[in-house]
Amino acid sequence: MRFAINGENERVDIYDAIEQKEVQYYCPICNKEVIIKNGTINVPHFAHKTLEECDTFTADMTEWHRDWQNKFPKENQEVVIKLDINEMNYFHASTNWEFDKFKSWEESSDAFENLVLAGEKDWKMLHIEHRADVCINGYVIEFQHSPISYREFNERNWFYTEAGYKLIWIFDFIDEFDCSQMECYDEWRRRKDNGGKYKWKNPKRFMKNFVPQNTDNIKVLFQICDRNEYDLDEDDSIMERVIWAIEDEDGYSDFKRFFTSYYPGNSTELKEQIDKRIL
Repeated sequence: MRFAINGENERVDIYDAIEQKEVQYYCPICNKEVIIKNGTINVPHFAHKTLEECDTFTADMTEWHRDWQNKFPKENQEVVIKLDINEMNYFHASTNWEFDKFKSWEESSDAFENLVLAGEKDWKMLHIEHRADVCINGYVIEFQHSPISYREFNERNWFYTEAGYKLIWIFDFIDEFDCSQMECYDEWRRRKDNGGKYKWKNPKRFMKNFVPQNTDNIKVLFQICDRNEYDLDEDDSIMERVIWAIEDEDGYSDFKRFFTSYYPGNSTELKEQIDKRIL
């Protein structure tokens, strides 16, 4: 995490904390003590003093991730999102969104029936908290460089949308594009929009439950160009928004073929669309 709480209940940036000595810091979710990590592999960050991690969503601590976060005000970075939900509703959501531990719908249904038969009628309320990379103007933005599991991708989609936010994913697929795993073979054009038609030799399977043309409150963007490598300006395009993918008969997506929109193509256009709430 980049931000922690000090003894005065003030939010402190890791880069400010590095300059201060003998100060204790605490996790903004669980209030347990965290320590400063300032090594050579990951960017500087806070970590729990014990190995126990309160936020079950994996944390991306790369320069790419931090650079994207820094395009937004600090007060919008690592915002703690809270959700209170009945345990039964959570059980159903975990099955419908496929982030539960069960291997099949039948196994999930059996588990639910066993709970009911065992007299588990007083379903308790669950309080869930997660840190959003960025939260601004009704949108949560998640920047993903490291690998992510199918279940975690689904759970994040469910959690942030259930909490009332629109969700934007930005994935670092620069290497996929550079090594020709992902290839633009044609373009499409309409009066107010245009974009690319892509082939993906070995598409990531974690997105199979995401069908872009059927989803309004979740947007996925692929960054396919390294701005620094090509000495590009902030207004040059480096990413594309996925708008269509092949849908199979079971309702899953196959990203071996997908279409994109060129807009928003950079952080400036992204922030403009968020400000106008048109994304």
